[in-house]
Amino acid sequence: MNKGVATRVLITGTRHTRETRLSTPTITPDANRDGKIDITDRGKITTEKPWRFWTNDDDDSGETGGSDIPQAPGSKDTNGYDHRVNGMRDLIDFFPVDLDLKAALVIFPQGKYRYRLTHAAPQTAPCFKIVQTTQQAPATSGLYLKDLDTAVATDGMECLPIHSHGRNLNARFLDAQEQGNGLLLVEAVRPTTEPIKLAIIRKSDQTVMGEVEFPVSVTSVMDMHRWKFVSPGATDLSPGDIPGDPPNWPDADRNGKHFVFVHGYNVNPESSKGWGGEVFKRMFWSGSDARFSTFAWFGYQSQFAGITPNYQVNLLNCFGTAKSFKQFLDLIEEEKTVAAHSMGNILVGSAMHDWGARPKNYLMLNSAAAKECYDGSEADDAGQATRMVHPAWLPYGNEIRASEWHKLDWPAGDKRKELTWRNRLRGVIDNGGLTDVYHFYSTGEEVLNNADSLNPPIDPDNPFGIADLLWTTANKTWAIQEKRKGFGLTGVIHTSNHGGWLPNLLPYHADLHVVTSGPWGTHRMRTQAELPPSTDATWLAKLKTRPFFNTSNHAELFDAQAGAGSPGSVHAEQNRNALLGAVIPCTSYAAGRNRFIDVDTSLPLTRQFDLNTTMKTDEMKWPLSNKNENDALPSDADSRPWLHSDIRGKAFAHNWKAYKKFVDIGNLNQD
Repeated sequence: MNKGVATRVLITGTRHTRETRLSTPTITPDANRDGKIDITDRGKITTEKPWRFWTNDDDDSGETGGSDIPQAPGSKDTNGYDHRVNGMRDLIDFFPVDLDLKAALVIFPQGKYRYRLTHAAPQTAPCFKIVQTTQQAPATSGLYLKDLDTAVATDGMECLPIHSHGRNLNARFLDAQEQGNGLLLVEAVRPTTEPIKLAIIRKSDQTVMGEVEFPVSVTSVMDMHRWKFVSPGATDLSPGDIPGDPPNWPDADRNGKHFVFVHGYNVNPESSKGWGGEVFKRMFWSGSDARFSTFAWFGYQSQFAGITPNYQVNLLNCFGTAKSFKQFLDLIEEEKTVAAHSMGNILVGSAMHDWGARPKNYLMLNSAAAKECYDGSEADDAGQATRMVHPAWLPYGNEIRASEWHKLDWPAGDKRKELTWRNRLRGVIDNGGLTDVYHFYSTGEEVLNNADSLNPPIDPDNPFGIADLLWTTANKTWAIQEKRKGFGLTGVIHTSNHGGWLPNLLPYHADLHVVTSGPWGTHRMRTQAELPPSTDATWLAKLKTRPFFNTSNHAELFDAQAGAGSPGSVHAEQNRNALLGAVIPCTSYAAGRNRFIDVDTSLPLTRQFDLNTTMKTDEMKWPLSNKNENDALPSDADSRPWLHSDIRGKAFAHNWKAYKKFVDIGNLNQD
């Protein structure tokens, strides 16, 4: 048989030999990844342009399990090691092919002929395994990836290796092919460039009646996208710092666009490869034909046993890598769509606000930044502030809060005016119309869930104490670290141990404290009634150097001199991001949990998407969670929220709508 064309097949009888023609059996994948194998996919795979895919070298399990970190091919820790589909998450590592045997089976009936797949593996172990499905059809070849019932039915199915001596297709599969049904799901286990071959063999004498080849190029997924790690404060990037053409996803075959993914906090380099590889796979199956890069950064400082307790130092690392990210974007070609997850949005936001990065599209995924960073008016919303202010400070006026210290009457040029989260990333929205911003948030968030006014709980006899302020659950983690600023026991676990909501106990002075014999010991904080009124200019001026909040670690910030070039102004300018991270709390909700109230026309509602309500395949089949305590949802045991990292953690069959939206926004499947 010739490759990809009609075949002349000799059919020998006892009295004469005649010649006939039939449509050649093929091995046709979903070449354009549109969920169906049809005429548009025929002839797309050639020796010059082989089918490019990745080895199944990660550790998927069930609907939510797996780190997605690539391992050594053939390792016992990989899904490709055994002989079954390892859960719904594993399905993304299979590709469907149509053999189109219906016509061939008329001429070569399975009673007299075998249909055999072979692959000359460069190793003794096989490079491919197959699942012979009988219920799936070429016209709906993507159902195993996107239809939950089909995915469930495929989970656990047997994967049989294609040995060099061949694998005969079974009778049930061939019966389905006679009806125009049946697909092979192929799992690549080891790297190879040797083609898969389909042969028709006469049983009586083992004569090969014909053969068709399927050219392939299989490698690790790391050979299909760029991966770049940059340390904070790195020297200026140059063209030589940009990873070269991915060998198994060459630039020449792409469509002139580039998709760049930035991971979040608590992701080390190996985990970033898992994140980047998995997002690449999901964009691949969503039809993206763009180049793909993963930008990795040092968001895991202090990590131990998979936990990174020091939030503030990694926030500083995030800001410290923003300039490099802007340079990275400038050095890669084509129209760019950037997607960032969690704290990665602060990195991208700083690149845009501080350094002028301007991708064509920016997708904010579960942004771990306060809403006020993008729109300062959010911090003035009373409903949010009531829940984001530490409970012990609620009885006091706004003017004594660290979050409002920047509003004091600082002279022009004094950089202490800029010590606020309000509009810290406003350049994301006010980008000159050069970047279209899309906000993907989840009302089912646990990490970025909105705090209650009584979170964290306080001791009424000791409202400024720290005994009841430990917070160990994932729920509301971001909000509570903001509300605990200053109360950290060590300053490196979860939140800072200075500034923030910690009162100014040292040095002692009568403006803030009164002597008492009560539970506070020798003195206590004054109540609001005992403080001067907020209109008292002398009182407000005193708050500049002797604020109500803790002043340790940054004594120079509170120097009495004022104005541009003063010690306090210089300290504020040189340490702005560190001060924001440790000393200045946010008083608005996390953007990744909430839509914006009103960010004028730059971010209309049509560009804001609640992942929790709009991007699930089926609400009632979304995996249950016991990690969320959102009061707006049913009881914890019955809740089905879209959690913080579900964009990667949940199987593609559950969240594919989000990736389809990403592709549509950037037109990544078009030239």
